[in-house]
Amino acid sequence: MRSVHIAYREFSAAFGRPIAYVTLSVFLLLCGVYTFILHPYFVVGRTTLKPFFEFVPFLFIFFIPALTMSSIAEERKSRRIEALHTWPIGDAELIVGKFLGHLALVGTALVFTLTFPVSVSQIGPLDWGEVLGGYLGTFLLGMSFTALGIWCSSLTQNQIIAFTLGFILCFGLYTVGYTATYLPSFMADIATFLSIQNRIHDVSNGVLSLKDIVYFLSLCALALGLACERVHGRHWR
Repeated sequence: MRSVHIAYREFSAAFGRPIAYVTLSVFLLLCGVYTFILHPYFVVGRTTLKPFFEFVPFLFIFFIPALTMSSIAEERKSRRIEALHTWPIGDAELIVGKFLGHLALVGTALVFTLTFPVSVSQIGPLDWGEVLGGYLGTFLLGMSFTALGIWCSSLTQNQIIAFTLGFILCFGLYTVGYTATYLPSFMADIATFLSIQNRIHDVSNGVLSLKDIVYFLSLCALALGLACERVHGRHWR
């Protein structure tokens, strides 16, 4: 319950800062331009949101670290983190609350894009099962990136450094699959497993397998666990 209170505080506070409005507006604008202007779906021969679901993960690399960079870093810089430690709240509840608050922002951005499939469906038949699978997979990816962003923010007091670390991690997961062909076999297997490229391809086709769900949930749990450990370590240092 206390995590929910922190989540609500984070979500409300985000819209008290210009960065949330700017980031959300740019995200929606780029998604709209790519979906309705740059993607010639009429050439493909059928109406589809596949390019949209392939493009959103790329935007998440910039969008999510920008949203999460102040989550813990600003608390540490302003010394509010010490005040929070005097509250009857555990480190895990604090991190989960921060995570849920910022995940709500990511979810809000995706909710605003629901007008896209509605608009595209007016042009021709749309596979709504594919759309539903695409949104679910994209949300799970956003959840993982949000957790990584929270962890990166817990590592520093500087928001720019937090953004840079978050960007590097997300970009690395996005591109690591491309290095597989240049690595020894055992390292190539690891790079392929860590890569989100194949998962993005499946998600864009509305296919979400159990292994993809486990991957995203495990990545999220690992990042949040590391963030909790970081905050706990700072508390007792």
